[in-house]
Amino acid sequence: ALWRSARRLQRDTFDAVAACLDGRHARLLATLHQPWDSVSLIESLATGTGGEAAQAAFVPALLAHHGLDPLAGPGLHKPGLVLLAARCAVHASSARLAPKRIASLQSAALAAAEGDPALLPQGLALLFELALQASDESTACAVLAELLRQGHAHLLRRDRVRAWLDGTAFDDDEEQALPLQLAPALQSRWLQPDHWAQATALAALQGALQRPAPRRRLRALADQLGGGSRAVPARPETLQALQALDTAYALIEQGGDAEPAMRALLRADTLAPEAIAAIHRASARWQAAQGDSEGQALALLQARRQRATPALRAALADLLPAPTPAFGADWRDEEPYWSDLLQRAEPAWQRLAAYQLATLWTEGQLEPEPPRRCQRLDPAQALWSDLAGDPRYAPWASAALRQPAQTLLRPAQQRHAGTEYLWFECAGASGVTIVFSCVASHHSYAEVAALQGRLHDQHLLFVRCPGKDWYCDQSFDDIRELLRVRVATRFAASDVTCWYGSMGGHGALKFALEFGWRAIVFNPQTDLDLWAAFRPRERALLWGAERHARLADWPLQAWERAPLYYACGATTADREALSFVLERLRRCARASAIIEKFDDANHAGLMSRIAGGPVAAALARITQRLQALEQAAPSDGAQPLCGAAAAAFWDRLDAARALKVEIQLRDGHLWWQPSRASGTRG
Repeated sequence: ALWRSARRLQRDTFDAVAACLDGRHARLLATLHQPWDSVSLIESLATGTGGEAAQAAFVPALLAHHGLDPLAGPGLHKPGLVLLAARCAVHASSARLAPKRIASLQSAALAAAEGDPALLPQGLALLFELALQASDESTACAVLAELLRQGHAHLLRRDRVRAWLDGTAFDDDEEQALPLQLAPALQSRWLQPDHWAQATALAALQGALQRPAPRRRLRALADQLGGGSRAVPARPETLQALQALDTAYALIEQGGDAEPAMRALLRADTLAPEAIAAIHRASARWQAAQGDSEGQALALLQARRQRATPALRAALADLLPAPTPAFGADWRDEEPYWSDLLQRAEPAWQRLAAYQLATLWTEGQLEPEPPRRCQRLDPAQALWSDLAGDPRYAPWASAALRQPAQTLLRPAQQRHAGTEYLWFECAGASGVTIVFSCVASHHSYAEVAALQGRLHDQHLLFVRCPGKDWYCDQSFDDIRELLRVRVATRFAASDVTCWYGSMGGHGALKFALEFGWRAIVFNPQTDLDLWAAFRPRERALLWGAERHARLADWPLQAWERAPLYYACGATTADREALSFVLERLRRCARASAIIEKFDDANHAGLMSRIAGGPVAAALARITQRLQALEQAAPSDGAQPLCGAAAAAFWDRLDAARALKVEIQLRDGHLWWQPSRASGTRG
């Protein structure tokens, strides 16, 4: 459809349209003047698709659309297209390929490399993956060594190199897998195949591993590279964590239970979820061998919190008392089961149910990525306190009772007419900062630890949106009444700041407009229909809002009395949301605003990336600057604009990819100057 539209345009019109779009689309647009069936256009579209998964799904469909099958006759097609088709065939497969299919893809990769020698390194990288598919360790090792020698290790998918090393590439039983996966930050530091050509780096890695099979593979790789043996250098912290994980796996392979020894390291900042789940699954097998059903179930439940598989869910259903629910990501389907089990006479199942409910009400989930989350800290605290007296559960309960959720959030919880919130009183403070939870924290509260005790002269009020409905409809009514009673009756409008981003930014800006308060927001949604166009997975939630879904519902007078700091990233959805706000501001007779646009394509967490240090300090600086803009006449350095010049300013601001300005509107006249006082980075 885009190609057909482009063909209907005159070249000057096409260029004008292209100039309106940002640089992400430049390469794609440059290809649209070619014939649709041009091989170069097909290659451009295929290679331009972002991400391996997207490419693996798109390329076969594109080739089929054109009636092309490069793998059926590699010699009849351009080598680049053949290699691309072969690579996508491997990446698209979730199951192990059949031997005949592996052989045909190997032939295609070799044919592509022979047809274009420049493709040889990419062909070798594909042959490495095909050797893993064939469970051919020796060939995989030889190809890996060749790529390392030639300096082409960057062409390898790191997860496949790791699977070669730990052996998971050669075993399809996911429930028995023992992957060498640390937390992402640590994983990227130890898994660096491009460094393995250095004998000392390879020796350090081999010295960190304990199991015979990974050590054997590294020795074979060293022999292929011809580097000989080297003294093992001191191991950095990353390799120490890897050594601890592989030592735990060695104990598991010897029939032991590694969970007690590894308990202190079973954290998201040390190990990947796959590794934590593997240790718990192995512990469940060990507990089963001891005839301990409660211990087995407890270990399976802990593994499920990290990585829930159909096999694990089925094992739980077989182990627990009937009638078990259909375990899934949505905790609401099984919460009644655990509540009922808590009332049963069998103490073991009561303890297990108490553990599940306490976990749910503390962490908000029982499996990764639930459609909704839940947090109820008071009942969770009661259950953890009971479990702390049981030796089996005491370590987990004691750790949970020390979490900030119990030590920081729960004591600050208050209620108003059924609406729960957090209030932190600051002695002698004259103002209040209200923090609105976003989608990720809708069941809990955002940035409590980052702000509590760090904003001087500010009380703190944290609100949330458990319904995940962008503070609309009944949620809006409830929060509005809470803020009216708790804030509006006690503080002057000039002493109140609303803060956060995305859904939290939507709420912050919405209630700032409602009460005439100051708003500090980043990448907020301004129209839920607009956001639904860019977020199909959340579309049902967004379209469910009937009232307060668009900030256009608030009149210009509301915009004129709410000082605004707005940080915007570079994604199309966020820029469109800001365009709406600029359209409102340019119609105001009076307003004070700081608009900062950043060349940052990551929607979430923009404030932490631009703060230039602790977020609390950035909020304090921005608040002070907004107060100064609101209270002062236009400064000597500000540039006054009116008429066509003012219109051109708004247009330039809307079109800019990165720009930081302060704006003062007074009696319909516009003054602006660069934004420097906020101290943001970027």
